[in-house]
Amino acid sequence: MTQVATTSGAFSPQPSLEMASVLFMDIVSYSLNSMEKQGELLAELQDIVRQTRQFQEARAAGKLISLPTGDGMALVFFQDPVISVRCALEIQSALRVKPELRIRAGVHIGPIFRRADIKDDINVVGGGINMAQRVMDCGDAGHILISSSVAEVLLQLSEWPPYLHDLGECEVKHGVRIHLYNVYNDAAGNPELPAKLRKPARTTRPHLPRWVATAGGVAVLLAASYAGYQRYKPPAPNTRTAQQPAQRTIRYYVMVQKYRDGKPYQQAFRLSGERVFEADYRIRLALTTSESGHLYVLNEGPKSTSEQPDLNTLFPSPTTQGDSSLLEPGQQIDIPQGGYFKFDQQSGTEKLWLIWSKADIPELEDLKKWANPTDRGTVRDAAQAREISALLNRYAIHQAGATVDQQNQTTVLTAPGELLARRIDLDHD
Repeated sequence: MTQVATTSGAFSPQPSLEMASVLFMDIVSYSLNSMEKQGELLAELQDIVRQTRQFQEARAAGKLISLPTGDGMALVFFQDPVISVRCALEIQSALRVKPELRIRAGVHIGPIFRRADIKDDINVVGGGINMAQRVMDCGDAGHILISSSVAEVLLQLSEWPPYLHDLGECEVKHGVRIHLYNVYNDAAGNPELPAKLRKPARTTRPHLPRWVATAGGVAVLLAASYAGYQRYKPPAPNTRTAQQPAQRTIRYYVMVQKYRDGKPYQQAFRLSGERVFEADYRIRLALTTSESGHLYVLNEGPKSTSEQPDLNTLFPSPTTQGDSSLLEPGQQIDIPQGGYFKFDQQSGTEKLWLIWSKADIPELEDLKKWANPTDRGTVRDAAQAREISALLNRYAIHQAGATVDQQNQTTVLTAPGELLARRIDLDHD
């Protein structure tokens, strides 16, 4: 009878099934290095992992099993399921200054068994760890991929949706298909689409069947060849067979004005986006869109929660474009018009939401009523504010990609389809 270690360290004749959050990672192109270099890279990764807060706290609480995997490791957490994703982000962030050490990571929540190996050390087996490896295998260097079981947990928490990006399904070993999400922020992760999920270019050249003619069957073969050509011939030049969704684009920058004693101080300057602002800074948002559509700009305060949302509508408003959300292609608009937003005394992160839609969004159009001199954009109906917060979190799953034009201090947002959404985090003291 195999002896299996339990959580308490005693031995039980029967293994118990447990749910765990598994972070699986490996070093990309590990085998291409010399044996000496492999050892250096692995030791460096282990040192970085040991220094993460999540690793230290989980190990101190006895809620972690760490397993070597040759070219990487698996970390099995038995507490807060979010801790594995936080750990992956912290590790990838630390690796940004170590370009020679590239890893990919996969996270899955699933069932595992604890077992003793041949040396009576604790090992882990089961679908939870196997699937975490499959998730990791779908990624490239820098990727933090998570399964849908992990995403379902994170989407219940207000801070995570902006960093989750739905990749759809990927086929892995034995024909199994898993639904993946890519996790990244400005400090960690890889926003690029994994190579395994990229569709190969399709050719329009007809592939005609090869026929072996016999003396008595030439006419039949000619007829069959013509039928085959009609079936496989390419579409007419003006026919679209697999039209890709149009890319939508918004360009924006933040104009910043310092204030001292209630008066402007120094020259206003522009930023491409997110940074830490002092309490006496004031900002204005300037943006243009690639085509006509409806724009909505909202703000969530630092203390906003799902139970008590602190939500403000900034655009459209009566003082900017006469209460209309519709923008024309290439039209630049300043929000607010001719002035600045002032940071209040609450330190923390102001969340600025940009929503562009081909068609108007009734739920967001209904927020116009709060843009009046009394309410000044504050959504005072708690039920409506919660509804809008939930809507923003759904939009965040398909958040637009962002690149920075350093020369012009401008951020360029792009997304396919009929809707573009982006959350801008503005930290202030």
